[in-house]
Amino acid sequence: MIYQFLVCLAALMSIIAPVEAGIMDMLSRAFSSEPLPKPPSIRILIVHDQPSVFLEVKGKYHIYDPHTNTQFNTSFSGKRRTVEATFDGIRWGEEFPGIYQIAIAPDAPETTTLVDGVEYRGIIYIYDVGGTISLVNQIPIEEFLSSVMPQRYPDPLPGNLLEAIAITSRTDSYNLAHSANNPYWDVEASKVGYHGYSPSRISKPLESAIQVTQDLILHRSDKGDWAVNPFAVSWKPAAAGKMDKGIVYSTLTIEEAAKLAKKGSTAVQILEQAFPDTSIKKLEHAAS
Repeated sequence: MIYQFLVCLAALMSIIAPVEAGIMDMLSRAFSSEPLPKPPSIRILIVHDQPSVFLEVKGKYHIYDPHTNTQFNTSFSGKRRTVEATFDGIRWGEEFPGIYQIAIAPDAPETTTLVDGVEYRGIIYIYDVGGTISLVNQIPIEEFLSSVMPQRYPDPLPGNLLEAIAITSRTDSYNLAHSANNPYWDVEASKVGYHGYSPSRISKPLESAIQVTQDLILHRSDKGDWAVNPFAVSWKPAAAGKMDKGIVYSTLTIEEAAKLAKKGSTAVQILEQAFPDTSIKKLEHAAS
């Protein structure tokens, strides 16, 4: 147990060192009346233009209208019904006359929602658009990373490199959550490889990398306020291929970065070489 604690402490210190400026920012905020923002989250389109969807909530929840923020009823402890679009609004066991959007919000940490058998955490938004049903799942960015990173990086990689990758993945996800043109969702599940909540998919090293680097993102020093100027980031492809405009690519491939990690380079040192014009910042937000 002591050994594990020391390992985690060493990994954390290797990340904290470059973000001392971020700590000073937090101290200055402590003496300010300005409230901290909510934890960063991302909205994912999980069902689109379907005639109906079978939806089950497991645990306590409440329902409200996301347009007016009006709560419809008190908390319930579970429900299994088909969601349909009627002539006069949404039906989920009960009818919501004149209401074409509802949100199901968990009232307990263990509450999950099954959509056609796939399990999700967080808020589920239901939209009736032109007589069809669309569903959007809103979750914290940290949970989003735990869901999509195991599929993007299935091969074993050194822990220091996984920490560097977690920071770049969080940076890109933060950008996706802030740059979407659609007012209802940020990304489509099918395009980002999001398949809901499944803690068994993530390996212990990757889970540790996400936790150790929690809330850390990259910042381009010439872009002013880093919190409102996120950017798309990706690792350089191993083989020569198309590199999309508007994305900041690393100078190293994953394979090249892995060699540095095996030689003892920390996540910070890897990022300094891979993204030389960036620094590391810590997202500040209120407790969940």
